[in-house]
Amino acid sequence: MMSILRACLFVFLCTQLVRAEVIDGSTGTPISNNWNMVFNFIEGAGTVTVDSSSNSLTADLVNGTAWVSGMTGRSKALFFDDLNDQVNVNVGQEGLFDYVKTSTFTILALVRHTAGLTSDQWIYVAKINTGGNPGWWFMAGQDSTKRLSVFMYDGAGGYCNTTSANIAAAELQDGNWHVVGFVYRGNFGSATLREYWLDGVNRGSSIADCPGGASGTIANNLHVSFGDMSGGAGTNMDGEIGLVMMSRIDYPITGEEIKFLSNRILGRVSNGAR
Repeated sequence: MMSILRACLFVFLCTQLVRAEVIDGSTGTPISNNWNMVFNFIEGAGTVTVDSSSNSLTADLVNGTAWVSGMTGRSKALFFDDLNDQVNVNVGQEGLFDYVKTSTFTILALVRHTAGLTSDQWIYVAKINTGGNPGWWFMAGQDSTKRLSVFMYDGAGGYCNTTSANIAAAELQDGNWHVVGFVYRGNFGSATLREYWLDGVNRGSSIADCPGGASGTIANNLHVSFGDMSGGAGTNMDGEIGLVMMSRIDYPITGEEIKFLSNRILGRVSNGAR
């Protein structure tokens, strides 16, 4: 009886952290204001997709980004061909995704790569271009053993390029769907305040190249892009993306919430749980 009570209490507390009927991949049910965007890609056709957050953002599919069947139970996904496919969120809300050095935020994405890919860098989410502007990206790549990477640049010479410490290439290139995530807790130079997550497990962080860290505001008037840098000319995604979500800036996502969200996205927890 006690174990049942503990299990019920755990589900209740986690659900309170989520604070909404979050990741319903078949209906795109809106989620709480603690997330600035939640793109479930449920449309399945056309060149526009709409997010499920209270911001009701829209994004344009460009350069032939294709609709494909998504993970079982999650409707559709988008396929990126490692050439020039990308999805651009409307520019009018770009300020939602700017931050300062002491901010906190979380990015989660549902992705799938096939085995044996020759390209070793794939952008999931970015708000940066090649013009030397401040901005950031979340991607897989950097080297053959540290597969998740985040780059932050303040436009004034300060930057930080970090990678996950313990994720091998084979873990992402296995043909299965994975929830990848990055949590930034307000300090470029501290590895303990940057977390890389894979399928609900915190896999740690390490500083790859962080000379002094970015010192200013990470802000620009670029749109957020999926699959490539803003405006293209970056390191293109090779594979599928079935979900992208980013928290409200300065909303402190907890580890338990990330675990619960990841399990729900992967179908390990019922969408009907409350």
